Amino acid sequence: MIGIVLLIVAIALAALLARPAPADLSVPERLFLWLTPVPALITFVVPAALALTRPTATGRAPWADELTRAGVTLSAAFLVAAIAIGARRLRQGASLGSVAIGSVVAGLPLLIAGLIGLLYALL
Repeated sequence: MIGIVLLIVAIALAALLARPAPADLSVPERLFLWLTPVPALITFVVPAALALTRPTATGRAPWADELTRAGVTLSAAFLVAAIAIGARRLRQGASLGSVAIGSVVAGLPLLIAGLIGLLYALL
């Protein structure tokens, strides 16, 4: 599961970085695009890297849960920002290309956490 998530994040990041940002983006929009990978990094990559470097006796670290919770919360905040930026760009008549890709990357941790929560609720 984590491999699929990391693959999706890598593809989305490659799409964001390979494609130059449109010139009509404002400074907050550019900042949003550059910070979109942060929730995925905090949710998936940082806890995994720390778990590999600091193994615990039980194999489960409470700080990993806190990092994941922080990443999911940050992901929700980024989705709210993406909606606000997207609405603003639609009012201006501009395209949503880069902002849409950025919102997918930012919302991925929230989506994965929601699907896992749904699976636990159904079991």
